[in-house]
Formats: sequence, C-alpha cells, structure tokens
Amino acid sequence: MTPNWQSFGRLKVNTLKPLYPQYGTHRWPRQAEIAGTRENATTAWSIRHRYGPAADVDPARRVDVPTGFDSLWAAEDIEAVFDQDPQRVCILQGPMAVKHSTVKDQPIKEMLGDVNDSLIKRLLDSKYAGDASKVPTVDYLADRPTTVPSCSNVTVSKSGETTVYEFGTALPTASEWLETLAGPQLSWLRALVMSPTIVQGTAYIDNPMRRLLIPRPNQKVHVSASSVVIYGAARSFGEHKPEFKAVEITQSSSTNVISVTMYEDRQDSSVALPLLFQYTPSQGSNPIHEVSEGRNTRIKEFYWKLWYGDDSTMPGLDVSEVFEGPEVTIEAAAVEQFCAVVGNQSEAFKTARTDKITAPMDFAIVTGWQAIMKSIFPTSIRRSLHRRNHL
Repeated sequence: MTPNWQSFGRLKVNTLKPLYPQYGTHRWPRQAEIAGTRENATTAWSIRHRYGPAADVDPARRVDVPTGFDSLWAAEDIEAVFDQDPQRVCILQGPMAVKHSTVKDQPIKEMLGDVNDSLIKRLLDSKYAGDASKVPTVDYLADRPTTVPSCSNVTVSKSGETTVYEFGTALPTASEWLETLAGPQLSWLRALVMSPTIVQGTAYIDNPMRRLLIPRPNQKVHVSASSVVIYGAARSFGEHKPEFKAVEITQSSSTNVISVTMYEDRQDSSVALPLLFQYTPSQGSNPIHEVSEGRNTRIKEFYWKLWYGDDSTMPGLDVSEVFEGPEVTIEAAAVEQFCAVVGNQSEAFKTARTDKITAPMDFAIVTGWQAIMKSIFPTSIRRSLHRRNHL
C-alpha cells in the first residue's frame, strides 16, 4: 500500500479497504461492506492502536500514519522524532499557513514575528489610522490609577520641582498616604510603592517598601520626579532628630535601577544601608525586582559599621580565625542592672546579699558580643544577616 498523506476527513472507503484485513474479519465480519466516514476512520485508527497488531501500516516505510506525522505529538516527546533530532520534527501546515508561506527555510522566529507585526499593523490601521504616534503610552501595564484622594493631616508645599509633605502628630491612614505618594501616573515610584509583591531572587515576597514608607509623626517627605527623601524618624534609642535624613530613594532613568538607602544614627554619625531594585516595566505584574548581586555584602558592611565604628571597613574574615573583642571590665552595677532587665532575681547577683558578686552565664553575651558577632561576617557565609533569628 502507498501511504496517502491526507486528512481523515478525505479518506474514502477504497482507501480503507486494504486496511480492513488487519483488523480481523472474525471480529467485524461486515467491515468490508460499510462505507467509511471521517468518524469511522478515526474510530478504526483508535481500535487498531488499542487492539491491533504491533506491525506498522506500511512495513516498507515503517511509518504509522496517524502518529508519525502528528507534529504536536512529536514536539512533546523527543522519542517520537526520527533519530531524536529536534530539527526533524515534521510540521503540518494548514491551507492558510501554506498560502502565506512564501520563503524557503524561514526560521520560526521570523514566522512568528511576521504574525506579530501583521497584528500590530491591523490594530494601528483600525484604531489609529495607521499612525503610531497616536498610540497612548504608559510605563507598564497595570490598573489605571484612581483619582488621588485628598490626604488629610498633611501640609503640602512646593519648592521648585519638589513637593514637600509635612506630618504632625495626627497622621493620615497608610492607604491614603501611599496612594498620594505613588501619584496619579504609572511610573517607577508607583510601581515601588503600590506593588503588593516584589521579586527577590526566585521568590515573590511582600513589598517591604510599603512598611518603610508608612506615615510617621513629624516627618518631612520631599518628592521629585526622580527621588524621594524622608527626614525625621522614630529612633529605638535617643532623641528624635527632625532633620535627620532617614530614607533616600533615587531612580536612574538610564538604567532603571532604584536605590533605596536607609540611614541609622550612630553617635551623631549616619550609617547607610543601601538596597537596589531593578524597575522592569515590561513585567507589569511584578515590575520591581530586587538586585541580588552584592546584597548580602552591603548588609554586612552596614552592620559592621553600626557595631564596630562608622569609619571602619569590614575586613575579609575567615571562618577558621579566632575572633577577639576588646578588654572589658565587669562592674557589679552592670550585672545587677542586667539581671533586673532579664528578670533574674538570684541573690548571688545582688550586692545587698553577698560581698562577692558573680555574673550569670547570660552576661557573657554582654561582655563578649563584639567577638561573638564577628563570627557572622566571614565572606564564606553567604546567607543574609536579615534572616538571622535574633539580629
């Protein structure tokens, strides 16, 4: 039999007759008398594969018509391709594809590109009279920003191209303020502030910027087209400084890199913790990606300066080194204060109860913390310090 490369819808009874004996007349004695339709042909092929012999339809060519030339089947299973060669996957073209296939050996990239260009051209012609300059542009695809509500309890002023927002003791709600800060346009700032999640490595995490930028008492926020600077912040210890620069956010229009720098006041000296984000407007669902390269090193350098001196540089440490701290004099008053804070009421640690006061084992953390904490700074320890439990 000569294979007939045509669709099952065109198979006729004369084409199927040579195949009938293979299905066994003892099972279906009237098969040679029944005219074949497309449904009959499809059923016959399925029965042949389910119950028929293992031999191919055409022993000379060793080709099984219904599966050997099914391009989707071959594309999904490399074992189905001749010699397991991806270049030999047979692609069956429909009549419309054949009509427009005018170039020999055209790469699939060009084919799909032509389809894409054709769709764009038709859309331009139907909606914008073929004029691409009339097409509206946005930074990234997202929900249209709602009308920015009037933000209560905020004083707004202008200084050149910069808008200054000042908070008092009464604050607006976080949602009102973040919507105001994000602005009415789809931009890098709106993506940074309003995205519910960001991409960190291979994971999606809750956007930390939304926690960082919530309103706080007596802050000033300076907003321009390429930056946000926040002055004044609540400190964990010491006087609150209204003019202290707490956060600075800048965006580079050439690289779309967003730099978010947080500052900590260390003995009247500012220590910076920079984090970098890549603004990727082509990915509308997650346009903000944190830059992982160098992230752990930047965090380590911040904590080194915070703990060991803002003018010191983090050395290259090895895990096999012996870490030493400064010499410490243990005073009875310090031990008593420590025990009072942690709730240790043992009389062995009170000067009123004993002449020779001792220190609890927990106090070793107080005296040796500098040497202990150096053990997390070796370059071979790559995990982020922010993931440490008690940091």
